[in-house]
Amino acid sequence: MTKYNKDKTIHKERTLFGKLIFPMIVVMLIQLGIGYGMFSLSGTMDKLKTERYNGFYEIVANRSEKIQDLMMEKRELAKAYKARLEEEIASLLTERNQTIADLYADSRLDDEIMQELTDEMEEMLKGSLSSGVFLVLEGNGVDNGVKCGYYLRNSRPGMADTRYFSVLRGSEALLEQVEFATNVNWRSEFRIDERPENDFYNKMEQLVEKQGSMNSGYWSPVYCMYGDDQQIITYTVPLVDQEGKFYGVLGIEMSEQMFLDEMAYNEISSSGSASYYLIHRCSSNENYLSMVSFSNSGKGITDKKGYINYSKYDNKDNMYLINTKLAGNYVGTIAGMELYIPQSPYAEEQWALLGVQNENDLLKTYHRLVWGLLVAMVLMVLLGGLEVWYICMRVTTYLRQMMYDIHNSSPKEQLVIGQADIKEIDQLADTIRQLEERSTSSTKLVEIIEMTGILVGAIELRESEDFIFCTWGAAQILEFHHIDRENRYISRKAFDVEIEVLRKNLVKYEGEEDTYQMTSRSGANKWIRVRLKNKDKRTLVAVQDVTAEILEKQKIEYERDYDILTRLLNRTAFRAKLGQLLKRGNLGVAAVVMMDLDNLKFFNDTYGHEYGDKYIREAAVVLSTMNQYGALVARMSGDEFLMFIYGYSDKEEIRALVYDVHKRLKESCITVPTGENIRLRASAGIAWYPDDATYLDELIKYADFAMYETKGNKKGNIKEFDKEKYEKDAVLFTGKEELNRLFEEEGMVRYIFQPIVEAATGEVFGYEALMRPQIDSLRSPEDVMRLAKAQSKLYQVERVTWMAALEAVDMQQKPEDTFRIFINSVPNHVLEEEDTQELEKKYHHLLNRVVIEIIENEQTDKSCMETKCEWAVQHDASIALDDFGTGYSNESTLLYINPKYVKLDMSIISNIHKDESRQKIVHGLLDYTKSHGMKVIAEGIDSYEEMQTLIRLGVDYMQGWYLARGKFKIADIAEELKEQIRECARESQLVGETVTMD
Repeated sequence: MTKYNKDKTIHKERTLFGKLIFPMIVVMLIQLGIGYGMFSLSGTMDKLKTERYNGFYEIVANRSEKIQDLMMEKRELAKAYKARLEEEIASLLTERNQTIADLYADSRLDDEIMQELTDEMEEMLKGSLSSGVFLVLEGNGVDNGVKCGYYLRNSRPGMADTRYFSVLRGSEALLEQVEFATNVNWRSEFRIDERPENDFYNKMEQLVEKQGSMNSGYWSPVYCMYGDDQQIITYTVPLVDQEGKFYGVLGIEMSEQMFLDEMAYNEISSSGSASYYLIHRCSSNENYLSMVSFSNSGKGITDKKGYINYSKYDNKDNMYLINTKLAGNYVGTIAGMELYIPQSPYAEEQWALLGVQNENDLLKTYHRLVWGLLVAMVLMVLLGGLEVWYICMRVTTYLRQMMYDIHNSSPKEQLVIGQADIKEIDQLADTIRQLEERSTSSTKLVEIIEMTGILVGAIELRESEDFIFCTWGAAQILEFHHIDRENRYISRKAFDVEIEVLRKNLVKYEGEEDTYQMTSRSGANKWIRVRLKNKDKRTLVAVQDVTAEILEKQKIEYERDYDILTRLLNRTAFRAKLGQLLKRGNLGVAAVVMMDLDNLKFFNDTYGHEYGDKYIREAAVVLSTMNQYGALVARMSGDEFLMFIYGYSDKEEIRALVYDVHKRLKESCITVPTGENIRLRASAGIAWYPDDATYLDELIKYADFAMYETKGNKKGNIKEFDKEKYEKDAVLFTGKEELNRLFEEEGMVRYIFQPIVEAATGEVFGYEALMRPQIDSLRSPEDVMRLAKAQSKLYQVERVTWMAALEAVDMQQKPEDTFRIFINSVPNHVLEEEDTQELEKKYHHLLNRVVIEIIENEQTDKSCMETKCEWAVQHDASIALDDFGTGYSNESTLLYINPKYVKLDMSIISNIHKDESRQKIVHGLLDYTKSHGMKVIAEGIDSYEEMQTLIRLGVDYMQGWYLARGKFKIADIAEELKEQIRECARESQLVGETVTMD
């Protein structure tokens, strides 16, 4: 009975505060819950959300209707021209007493029909204001996937100006008939095979086979035509004869830019987080594929294949949660477009416009209301809790004095608690005395543990007590001073002093949980494991010396992670540590630095591998100093080192560190057996995190690219990664075999010829031969030159230029031709004697009409320049100074070379009619050249106004797209253009006579 009453009293006194405070808090929370519930049930929050969702969808739907109307307009135009061209083709065949079947067997008939339809195609392009139209006929004589076709492109859709028209597909015979320039990606025919970009043709053929003659077409997903680089979407319709037999397709092109012009994402949100995506999916795929995107936040919502992954958002119609790599949550709404007639063959393919916006921006008003409500509730809870706490403390104040005597009892003496003459308190005193007796048994257990020799200790801290229990083992491990072996109690004041000293000496050991490193009294490193447990207002602490365990583990980890020769991190450990850092994030500005020792091979070959290893170790000593700045330093291979420097606020701080260690590396030296001191030298490349990349492999690859770019230019320097140059020079790493094909395989290099006309008469004076590579991966002459320079094959470029250009002229020239042949010569390279003899033997009859275009640069070899000039004199050829007014082609070069022709660079010609400074430059040059018998050629003329101004200034010859674009066939310029030139010349002469008379 006594025990029961005693336990009951203890229970009541320990829960008195709780019995008071708990019901009051519960009542307060219920009141808050009722208020919040009434607000939620009113539906205000959901209504606000719904209004934002509906407004978002209406904006996207309106934009979708505009794009749909644009596409439907192109669709109806294609259908109208389908009927017109079918009738025209049938009429042309009837006139020739031939049928559709003849188109399959006779490729010349296909080409003739195509030439008859060029005016209709031009009219179709003008009327559609689209970026292109094309016509493909089925037959080409053999079934090899090659089709006869005509593809006309407008570089400025929305304008019907034929100056911006160019031919992307068409035979050479067709090119001779039309006045349009050839596109840089021109091909003579269509290649129809299993390529996805030609799916439009196969679909039309299959449609006719299954359905017969139908006035139906097909919208293609976005693609690039084979050999082209422009992203397009096309609508194609089949061409069929009266019997329903398929014989070709007619298509209309809409470039990616045409869609982008219709997508104004700022109408969704002005904060910059909104995006538009034109999307498409077929019946076999659940996810949409992104076709065209207009995004201020990048293209991060698509996966690697371009598909958009999404899920239902907030159980709302037309609202989706977009799976994206971008920071934050993004939601979208989809507005469908009806591009096909219902029940038509491709009506199941779905096109739509997707609007995407950051969730926070979309629900900004909603979130403000929610946060305001939460803040109000928190304030109510805090004020209410403070009131409850105050009331409970007032109720329990009379118990505090009773507890004071117990708390201040000394653990060194027997516990004495006075009688209170209160039954419940006296029972509590008896219970405390029993617990004190049990603690004596605990002391015996501690003595037994100490007898085993295991270095383990324990500490017990009780709240509001002035003495702390601490075993002798704990005192030894923690190196306490104010405790002896016999008395295991230490005053709280002395304990606090010991802990303060210990805290300054303790460092958290990251390799183990609950483990700390400290310096012992002897100065050696020491590791301890500390574990705590809080229970019933007391804290139990167990301590253990784990130094031997940690040292053994560190030895194993060191041998696994560090390079034996340099004691730096090895490749595996570096990648693992850097990968962990990148995964953790919050690295600030960081950089990966790749360093390569420039002289290692010299040391190994000259002094042996022993000194090569010494060279590597000396470099490692210098680089290891970067560890003090928190950098990761590793040896990646024989002579390559990597550093990762992170945690800085800007790039300048990191640059200073890199250039400092690079300087110290160059100042270090090694004494070789000859007694000579040889300095270290290294080339370095830097890739920035997160600007250049955020992934480990990309950072290392980019730093490696920058480093090898330095070694290729000037060893011993530091270079930062340039992404634009990396993408531009990607061909330097992948184009080696293509360059060999260019020089070795016949027909891989062709030349077009751009006219150079007389400014006084408009007659053609000469043609400049311009290289056109026929390999897809080498799209331009600039790619060829950069790749040839990187592989030291500029001589092959010089040889193929002379041979192929003169061969193309020789095949086309007529006996009465006297025009000049302008050939661009590679600086610092002249043909070897064997090639020179072959050139003179084959084309001796053309050499006196050759004009060698020479450009001066800072590496120009003067002897090469003199050799070219001497060769020109020997064969009665001429010299032209190219690109005058830029770089090193200036007045001093005129004096040195004394050319017959001076070609003004297009940077001076551009907008010369608007710039008096440019006009004064040209005027001054003309004064000089006329007095020295030189002729001036203005190249790069793109408008009538530029041409008119240059004729007025008095240039001798002109060249540019306004006059004529280059063609494979040598051709005269239009007669109308000649009349323009003569009219400008007459006006210029009249102005000059008037000025003279005045």
